[in-house]
Amino acid sequence: MILTDLRGVPLSTDVNGALPAATTGQAVDYLVAEVRNVDSSKSFSGGRLWIVADPTGGGFAVAVLDAAARATGYSYSGIAPASGSYSSPTTSATGLVLPTLAAGTKCLVAVRRDVTTVTVYPADSVERNSVRVTGSLA
Repeated sequence: MILTDLRGVPLSTDVNGALPAATTGQAVDYLVAEVRNVDSSKSFSGGRLWIVADPTGGGFAVAVLDAAARATGYSYSGIAPASGSYSSPTTSATGLVLPTLAAGTKCLVAVRRDVTTVTVYPADSVERNSVRVTGSLA
């Protein structure tokens, strides 16, 4: 099974400090994470990155910042999250393509949340967005 920093993690107004609490009309926030294949012998292929977006929250989009499979010890530097090509795929079929990840490799992805255009925030002040990764191990 693939493990990822984002799999099924709801991105609310504050995910342990991952994204700052949103203020209506405030700003654009980015969350950068690694999608890792922690399986010791199988490759992860056919990977897709997609979202389930809260229609009452801010604009929510994802990007693959580095589509190369890198060793888990690789240190990313000089990649600005704002430089990504962002989109908002809402199904696995339309999701962004992830590279094939051999055992012990990773790739870099980002989430962008734009609250500059939000005029009405959810009544309980919590966005219910999530990022999903699908694919198969073989």
